[in-house]
Amino acid sequence: MENHALHHPSPVLGRAAHIVYGLYLGRGRPRRLPRQLGEQERVEAPVGSADRGTIHDAGRLRKELLGINGVGPETADSILLYALEMRIFVVDAYTVRIFGRLGILDGTEGYDEVQRLFHRRFAAGVREYNEYHALIVNHGKYVCRKKPLCAECCLARHCAFEG
Repeated sequence: MENHALHHPSPVLGRAAHIVYGLYLGRGRPRRLPRQLGEQERVEAPVGSADRGTIHDAGRLRKELLGINGVGPETADSILLYALEMRIFVVDAYTVRIFGRLGILDGTEGYDEVQRLFHRRFAAGVREYNEYHALIVNHGKYVCRKKPLCAECCLARHCAFEG
């Protein structure tokens, strides 16, 4: 990736290029990234005029981000939460795995349904959503793995999973 792409004037890229690049590089698609980042010019005006932190604006910006080739719900929501500090919960595989094992999810829910559940049951601010998601990622990565370490789990007494 060329250096100038990281210093693009778009407000999204100005605050989130390193996050987006990390997300895509981790998925083995770095050759597609420059073209996809270039498409973010389309969201420059809405992002620049956003009243940060409101669900209404997050919804509008999310639609814009989802219109970018290769950006899915998790990536769009990560940009909104972490880079633009908007109150939106990021759902990932760790979230679905952990809360499925706890019996809160049954595995049939789609991304948006899981996100609505968190927005209803955990009405928190940006900092709390950020921290909660980080804790979920850490727990899912190191304890509630595909082959879980149930003996080390702080949630074991609430968990129905038999690993």
